This record gives sequence, structure tokens and C-alpha cells, in this order.
Amino acid sequence: MKTSINSQNNIVLKMERRELENIIRDFAERGVSVSPEALSFLKEVDYKIYLDNLHLLGEDVAVVLPRHLEAIKKALESKSKATDAREALQQEEKIESAIEIEEAPEIKAVRGELEEFIEYFLSRYERIFNLFGENLRNRARSVAEAKIAKKGDSLLVIGLIREKIESRDKRVLVMTIEDKTGSMPAFVPPEYKRIGERITLDQVIALKGTATGNGGLSVERIIQPDIQEHEPNRAEKNVKAVLISDLHIGSLYFNEKAFNSFVRWLHTSKARLVKYLVIAGDLVDGIGVYPNQEEELMITDIFEQYKMAAELLSKIPEHITIIYAPGNHEPVRQAEPQPKVPEHYVSPLLGMGREVLLLPNPCYIKLHGVRFLIYHGRSLNAIFKHVPGLQPISPETVPQAMKELLKARSLVPVYGESPIAPQPYDWLVIDKVPEVFHTGHIHVYGVDEYKRVKIVNTGTFQDQTPYLESMEVTPTTGTAAIVNLRTLDVRIMHFAK
Repeated sequence: MKTSINSQNNIVLKMERRELENIIRDFAERGVSVSPEALSFLKEVDYKIYLDNLHLLGEDVAVVLPRHLEAIKKALESKSKATDAREALQQEEKIESAIEIEEAPEIKAVRGELEEFIEYFLSRYERIFNLFGENLRNRARSVAEAKIAKKGDSLLVIGLIREKIESRDKRVLVMTIEDKTGSMPAFVPPEYKRIGERITLDQVIALKGTATGNGGLSVERIIQPDIQEHEPNRAEKNVKAVLISDLHIGSLYFNEKAFNSFVRWLHTSKARLVKYLVIAGDLVDGIGVYPNQEEELMITDIFEQYKMAAELLSKIPEHITIIYAPGNHEPVRQAEPQPKVPEHYVSPLLGMGREVLLLPNPCYIKLHGVRFLIYHGRSLNAIFKHVPGLQPISPETVPQAMKELLKARSLVPVYGESPIAPQPYDWLVIDKVPEVFHTGHIHVYGVDEYKRVKIVNTGTFQDQTPYLESMEVTPTTGTAAIVNLRTLDVRIMHFAK
């Protein structure tokens, strides 16, 4: 038995000696020796991996030491990670576009006649009325019924706010609320006055209170249609969308350096998941948008502005789909809703040989199942003007103004502050709750969340203009928002230095 064990040990020793000799010989053929410590390591691994990768040391060595083997190991691990990342990038770039245009306005020509405006406001009232809960709708009385109620009767009225004035002592706010049956005064006491002051004219709201006995309503509660918190949709794939707005290409104040920095970032590995670029209006500065605009233009031809836009956008990686809706500087009608930019203007964009989707303003789209409400944001001017506590315009107050639109369930709650085309159907009602609400126009970015809706204003790529300076607004130039469609995380990036 003992002789047998010794015989086995001798065999093992011979095999180990032969293996060590092979290692030494193979390395010697490459012109290097192996230290005893390195040899001990190499006999426990596939030594040929290290033999074949001596070039990774980046230097000529006479004797292979353990530190050389460790350097080769790290270089191989790094190379493996780079290969994995490259393969992953190739897979990510193969992700097909998954865009659904969920709701886009049907733009109809209008004559501007009184009947059209009546039809428009009836549509607004009825559409927002139906956004209140069923229980509230069933309990609501018409204005005509409420006006003849006995003093002290409980009332709930849903209507449109036509007028707001303060009482002589400024303690009570008097609202005039109307529906299809008539109008009546509603008296908001001091304890609810601050809430009433945030309600803009032309909003559709519910007022709960008691009858005054002489055709009025003593308000005890103000109820806006507001959005309901919901479980947001998320993409199944790891994909991102980048949101921007207000480039104003053609303006003397367009910050091309910041935009080029943004494009360079899109070519980096950090942007490898980006599949969509959404532009919420004012891609170009336009022509004749405001008095003496030509004095602030670098390019005074709208077609040349779009040629420059195409030149800049063509540098964006080809796998990124460009989605573009107009703003108030585009060559389309100013009144909202706005049609998509006519193809004869944007032919340079459509000729880039890549996927470019033109949309109206506003519109709902879904990217991999994630709902976006895209709106340029012109009505935010009126919100800042009429809702107390939102001045000055800043990254903190911009999302607050956007929340007011969601609460009102209307993108343009105030009539007359910005042009509205009186369509027979009010496309400006927020009838669907989005995952992401994207605006621009204000030139100041802002990001927040309201009832699980991501609120994003993407600032601008235009430096401060004389107009913004006169308004004491400091633009946040070179800002873009990156939205992860799987996690719904939003990150603002700054590209202006």
C-alpha cells in the first residue's frame, strides 16, 4: 500500500515538473524568464492566457514577476468590460422606435364669429364638467336652480368663472360663476379668499356653499377639477428621451456653443440609452414675430434658419428619433392649438435621412408606453401674471405655474391673454393624465413632480435677450432634461459654460 502511494506521488510530481517546464519553455521562447513566485501562480491558472497577452504590459520585460501578471489580469478585465459595454451599446442602438401619437388636434379654419366662440366655451365647460367625479356631477345644480334656492339651502354649482372683484373692505372676494343656464355671484369669505385668488378667470370649477336667498352663493369650499394621482406607465426597456425647447436658431442670441456641447454629449457612452429628442417649440427664431425683430437676427430668412437647424440637428446620432412641435416663433398660426410646421418650411429637416416626427402644439404621445403631454407653454405668461406668489420667474416657480394648469385641467385657462382659435372642440383641455408634462417658452427650466406626474420645463439655448432683460428674467441657457422611460427619473443637464 505504502509503495503504491509513493508511486502515485511520484507520478504527480513528474506531471507538475513537466507542466512547470512547459511554462518556463513557452515563456523562454518569447524571450522572457519567469520568477519562482510568478511560476507558482501560473501553474494554478491557464498560463497561456498570460503568455498570449504579454503585449498588454506595454513594456519589454526580462523576467515576469507577480506584478506583471496582475497588470495583465487587470488589462484583460478592463478589455472584457469594454467589449461587454460595446455589445450592450449595439443592442441598445437596435431598439426600434415605439411612438404612438395618442391625441393630436384636428385643426379647422375659423372665421372668428361669435357663434364659434360660444361653441368653443360650451365645449370647454362640458369637457371639464365631465372631469369632475360622478358623485360631484350628480349633486351639482344648474345656476338657474341655485339662484332660486331658499336661504341656507346647501348648494353645489359647477361653472365657469366670468369675473372676480373684491368687496369694498377687501375681505370678501366676489366671483361670478356661469353655466348654460345663467350666471350668479358667489361670495368667498376671508378664510377661502387666498384660494379664490389663485383661481384665474375662465376656469371651470365647483363651488360648494349655501344659498344667500337673493340669488347668490355663500362659498364654503372651492373645488378644482385637478388631476388624480395614478400609477404611471413605464417602459419595459432601458431607454431614455431627451427634452429641449427654445433654441431660437437664427437669433443673434442663439448659443451655438452650448448646443454643440449638448450634441457632443449625445455621442458619449453616458448618452447611449437616448432614443428620442423631443423639441417643444421655438426651434427657430422666425421672422416678424415681434416689432423690430430683424435687429436681433443673425439669419433673416426663415428657410435659411431651417437650413441651419438641419445642419445642427444632423450632427445628432442617427439612432435618435427627433420629435418636433411648434411654438410661437414657428411659421404657423399663433392661435392655439397650432398645426405642425408645414413641410415646405422644414424640408431641410425631413431631408436629413433620419426619422423626424412633426407634431402639432399641443399633443399627447406615448414613447414605449410612457405618456407625454407636449405643450410649448405660452399660457404660462398669464399664470405668472394672475396667480399670486409665482414671481419672480425661477426654476422653483416655473413648475408651480405648470401645476396650476394641471389643477385647472386646461393648458390655456385664461382667455384673451394669448391667442386661442375657437375650435368647436376644446383641444386645450387636459383630459388625460400624463406621465411627463413637457413645456418651454419661459426660458427658465424647472423640474418637479405633482401627483406622480413629472413636470419638466426645459429652459432654452438662447442667451438673455433685451426683452428678457427688461422683464428681469434670467434665462437658464443650455439646459436639457433626460428622462429614463423605465424608471421615470428626470435629470437636468447644463451645457452652457
